[in-house]
Amino acid sequence: MRKTILLLSLAALFASCNQTPYKAEIAELDRLIVKLDSAKNILQNVDTNGYRDYAKRFQSNLNFVTNHFRNSKDTIDRDLALFMADYRSLKKPYLNFHSTYDQAARDLEFTEKQLLTLKHDLEHNLLDSIVVRKMFDREVEETNAIVDLVKRIDFGDDYTRELASTLEPKMDSVIVVLKSLE
Repeated sequence: MRKTILLLSLAALFASCNQTPYKAEIAELDRLIVKLDSAKNILQNVDTNGYRDYAKRFQSNLNFVTNHFRNSKDTIDRDLALFMADYRSLKKPYLNFHSTYDQAARDLEFTEKQLLTLKHDLEHNLLDSIVVRKMFDREVEETNAIVDLVKRIDFGDDYTRELASTLEPKMDSVIVVLKSLE
């Protein structure tokens, strides 16, 4: 019994002496994990509803106007051409939104797992100091990149919705006028 108590005491003493030299890196990893969590919240608050419908409506409207001018002998006037150029700027955000959003969600999850694994390894001195520096720097870089991507998605969503709210009613009017000319 005494040997067991002595062994447990020695094990506890040994465990308390096994301090990590990476306290600053662990603190930075904790900060990065919080930063990722904030980015997750931002991404979850982006309204993904309707983008596929918007893309279909956009393509339908664009096809209607294009076909109208292809089939008629009429030419498009300057103002309408400029408007159509503005309207076409919605194409890329509409068509690429879901793939970009899904990739960002996957990257957030993967990066969080990487940070937690690295933190565990640092807390338990499982890595060589040269490897630690490389891995740590890479994870900081990746975390900052994914956070920037999430910010761009959030800004792009706001910008696209605002732009669409001004262009869609005008496009509806253009289509009504073109249909009345048929």
